Amino acid sequence: EQNKNDSLALIFYERASEHFVESKNDWYYAQNLLSIVPRCINLQLYTKADSILDNAKVYQLDSTYLARYYETRGLYFYAQKQYDSAIVYFNDGLTYWHSEEDRCFSYLKIMQAHYNKHQMDSAICYAQRIVSFSKNPNYISNAYYCLMQDAQMNSNTSLLGEYAHAREDANRLLDQSISS
Repeated sequence: EQNKNDSLALIFYERASEHFVESKNDWYYAQNLLSIVPRCINLQLYTKADSILDNAKVYQLDSTYLARYYETRGLYFYAQKQYDSAIVYFNDGLTYWHSEEDRCFSYLKIMQAHYNKHQMDSAICYAQRIVSFSKNPNYISNAYYCLMQDAQMNSNTSLLGEYAHAREDANRLLDQSISS
């Protein structure tokens, strides 16, 4: 079902790109290119995603666009389990975001990449940033999961309990936001 939705979204975004090219509106065209890439990634069309990212790199519109570009390039590598490259691109984009909250998705992906590489010390640093700066219960829940794994590895049961309660609170908020 998700592949069908991504395929339909890809068709929509590709048609929109054609219209943006005709209108000569570089801002909409470039932004749309960055919207196409995640659908290509979800459909595992990595060559196509790479080509689109190469086209998107030409546009240097503003700091938010550059942040999105680097984040999207990071997602491209992350999806292929090329975690070192993903970390580099996510980090490159951090300087372009305007607030810590804006950076939290990149923090999350960097944390997950370090976690997947079994680099817990690095993952923990980003998990703590997420807990400190994010208001997104999904990001917070993921960060507490990482913190819980570290506490469990270090046999720190009091910290593990504290993180488990905090994660449950974040999950409750996430359930509420999904419900509404």
